Amino acid sequence: MKQILVLVDFEDPTEQVAAHAIDLALAYKASCWLLHVAAPDPEFVGYEPGPQYIRDHRAGELRKEHLALERLQSRFQEKEVPCEILLIQGYPNEVIRSEMVKRGIDLVIMGHHRRIKLREWIVGSVGKEVLRDSPVPLFIIPVDSAS
Repeated sequence: MKQILVLVDFEDPTEQVAAHAIDLALAYKASCWLLHVAAPDPEFVGYEPGPQYIRDHRAGELRKEHLALERLQSRFQEKEVPCEILLIQGYPNEVIRSEMVKRGIDLVIMGHHRRIKLREWIVGSVGKEVLRDSPVPLFIIPVDSAS
């Protein structure tokens, strides 16, 4: 195992997921890729781009997400784990699967939020899609979520 993809959503379990990823990377002398999939821009999904202030707000959100990834990356670097960050806009399952193939990923590490059934039925579950479609082993960390 040489390449580990760590899925990051910036919710409570991110630190727990990162800790497990660091431990596994050290044990296997592997490199890590921290991937956060950001929502696509409205124009990408077929809507008009909207007023400039909306575009500026979205750019600010992406900058904050990138900075958060850099802070998380520093935790890996402190432990001398090679780590790169990826902030990609798009649909989560498509982006995750594409990056698995592109980067030659051997293992995916992700947190799985326990949600009430109604919410999962309405909004779906990225974790469920990744589990169903993954061509590589998954290390899933179950976490409680108040959301």
